[in-house]
Amino acid sequence: MKVVLHERGIAYARGDTSQRLFTILRDQGLVENHMERLILAPATPRNQRGGHGAGTVAHAVDVEIAEAVLASAAVSIAYLHNLLP
Repeated sequence: MKVVLHERGIAYARGDTSQRLFTILRDQGLVENHMERLILAPATPRNQRGGHGAGTVAHAVDVEIAEAVLASAAVSIAYLHNLLP
């Protein structure tokens, strides 16, 4: 999402969440609201299990979940790629 916004010259903050980035894309007329779940699909599992966590022990992520998140990320990337100028 940041690449699309950057390449189109649309401002966003470095620390914007995926939800905020989607909102900017939507408000700029680049995506329709009904695409939200598709575009943000990889974010929630990543945030809940893969990317965040208190302490020094990494979360254990089942292979099946990792594969599903990776596949959903690929779909999101393929869709967003079409939005590049």
